[in-house]
Amino acid sequence: MTYFKYLVYGLIQGFTEFLPISSTAHLKVLSEFFGIDDPGSSLSAILQLGSVLAILYYFRDDISLLSRFKLYNFKKYFNQNKIFSSIFVGTTSILLFGALIKVFIPNFSESILRSNFSIALISILMALIMLLSEKTKSKKINLTNHKLMDSFKIGLGQAFAIIPGVSRSGITISMALLLGWDKKDATKFSFLLGIPAI
Repeated sequence: MTYFKYLVYGLIQGFTEFLPISSTAHLKVLSEFFGIDDPGSSLSAILQLGSVLAILYYFRDDISLLSRFKLYNFKKYFNQNKIFSSIFVGTTSILLFGALIKVFIPNFSESILRSNFSIALISILMALIMLLSEKTKSKKINLTNHKLMDSFKIGLGQAFAIIPGVSRSGITISMALLLGWDKKDATKFSFLLGIPAI
């Protein structure tokens, strides 16, 4: 039964991580539907390691380019490599937000935000944000011509994915589209930005 439970957790995580729906929320809600325990925030985080490995494999060519910098030449590399600097800037938001939650809401994983009612409300809000972003006209902003402030704003959106019901990929792609990004580049940046976050 224990192995079956973990198999179900893995399947839910695998199917939902790359869709614009909250994998954490689905892990909790679908676990209850199947009559197994809520995996909790710690196990949910561990399950996402598989997602990280999948992203690393899929974007291995992009990542190999990012990994060629020398530590002593960090400042020069940071200024020259737009994707690297954008991921770095976008990640700062989630680090700050996560630290604030850890300090001010120590029992966050047991809070009302993990209730089914909260997840349902937040999922509806996410759907409205994604609908709005679909109606935004593209300004042809992409990975090469965007501003670092865009990366920070997208990263700020990603920080809210700490809350179950907020899809990390959904909120980052939506934020990019609202800023006028091209859909393909918005999606690619969302998944690259997800590597350090996940």
